[in-house]
Amino acid sequence: MSVAPSDSAPLLTRKQVLRALRQITREGRPLPPSTVYELVYRDRRYPPRAVAGLAYRLATANPAAVWPTATAAAGGPPGARRPHRATVHPHGIPQPSHSR
Repeated sequence: MSVAPSDSAPLLTRKQVLRALRQITREGRPLPPSTVYELVYRDRRYPPRAVAGLAYRLATANPAAVWPTATAAAGGPPGARRPHRATVHPHGIPQPSHSR
């Protein structure tokens, strides 16, 4: 299975992200806190970068694979762009985040 970026295909599929979420839940794995966005799935909050990183490693079958960030792909320094905080709805509808 190819997870290489292209104009027509996403880096990750929904199935790959759900697989990562199941593994995180099953293993009770500790995750770093979210800094900008939160992924909300089944009333639980997840840091999207950590989920995407695990999904990418599972998809590539490479435990050392590193999730490419948007700024790294664009050649910019890490953390160069910081969008506003939002919560991502399971169907991809951004919603304002509430304080915890």
